[in-house]
Amino acid sequence: MSLRRYDTETGHEGRFGPRFHRWLPDGQKDAIVLDANSCKLELWFVRTGFVRDGFIEFDFSRREVEPTIMAKQGVLDAGNLHGLLATEGLLSEIELACLAENKVGDEQYVLLGKKVLKLICPVVKGFIATLRTNYGQYWLREFDLWDSRNETLGNYCKGLRLKWSLDDGNTWRDFVPDKPIAQLKMVIGGSHSRFFQYITEEDWRALGDTLRQGYEPSPAAITLARAHEYSDQGDLRHALIEGVSALELALYEFLRSRSQSSNVILDSAAAFWQMPLQTQITMVALSVGKASTRDVEHTVKAIKMRNDVIHEGWNPTENAKDELAGLLRTVSALLPGPRFRFPHLDSSNTLAPEEKWKTIPR
Repeated sequence: MSLRRYDTETGHEGRFGPRFHRWLPDGQKDAIVLDANSCKLELWFVRTGFVRDGFIEFDFSRREVEPTIMAKQGVLDAGNLHGLLATEGLLSEIELACLAENKVGDEQYVLLGKKVLKLICPVVKGFIATLRTNYGQYWLREFDLWDSRNETLGNYCKGLRLKWSLDDGNTWRDFVPDKPIAQLKMVIGGSHSRFFQYITEEDWRALGDTLRQGYEPSPAAITLARAHEYSDQGDLRHALIEGVSALELALYEFLRSRSQSSNVILDSAAAFWQMPLQTQITMVALSVGKASTRDVEHTVKAIKMRNDVIHEGWNPTENAKDELAGLLRTVSALLPGPRFRFPHLDSSNTLAPEEKWKTIPR
């Protein structure tokens, strides 16, 4: 399925999928295997592209990724998401017959379509949300669940490019439970170290374990990702507002998890919530030790900036970027799950020897 966004703000030319650093998953052999209600769901990306002017350039139609160049390149586009759902023993004889006879519009075929979506959609939605949120890949299209008010089930499945096979993948046919129909809608709308903010091979290997443990982005994580998106798009005003909101949510989530949701402990900490936000984060961040002193200083200043934006109508300047970056890092230090990344979406790229990449400070 395509992960590309087409809205006017982030639909940049040449942004097709998640962006990796010096590595790309090599198809199904590097798939993340997840549980979809007792069925095995594999998700992967394909090394797609070719070499031009010494760089690997993304291209849907070519699979000519040179590994030696890949290992040197700062950022690589992974393109479309691929997946495989194994349903052995899950389908009834009637459902199998609907597929074999391609009974588009048959009630059993439609019910089967709903069953399949119920298996894969929550898992895929969580997978993409984690890439968008924790790994900062906000330019990826969010995964929308099927809405019968907007399109038929067949059109939705067609959009996901779902196919089925009854002979171990030797032949494939489109999975279209009913006639594809949709409502017509219009959308209105520096340094080498920065490359380390993209997804690495290590990140990819760990992501499957994280998702299998039940991780889902929390409200604080989602708000933090939105603050990063605003920041990367140059909207510092809304970035500060969302960033401080993420901080407030993160503090609550952090203390609630540490107290194991004990009402006695939470009630005893009532006075803590009456303190100024600057005091709260200073006490928590420095005692926990996950955020640097410098980032905490930036966070305290960012809180004041946000208050000036809200109450004084202040319009932040470029000078606010350091405080904002420190705020984002401080919030991320309080949250569980994959280490948060804050990549910059631009068109620059670079090549460097593998030894060079290993010596660049992260």
